Amino acid sequence: STDFVPDDIVDRFCVLGAVEDHIVKLNELRDLGADQFNIYLMHDAMEETLEAYGEEIIPELDLQSVR
Repeated sequence: STDFVPDDIVDRFCVLGAVEDHIVKLNELRDLGADQFNIYLMHDAMEETLEAYGEEIIPELDLQSVR
């Protein structure tokens, strides 16, 4: 059932979609004061996701305003 985690919680705290979606959402969360995030690799594309974070997503995050 989708009632377990309401859509508004998913929208606020989960990052889903293409690489660009992750970059945008993580920068938005940073602007709200978040300075840490977790990657939960509980799906079939674990290696691909971790690789995308290391090679494409983290390098594009604007981390200067966090320090």
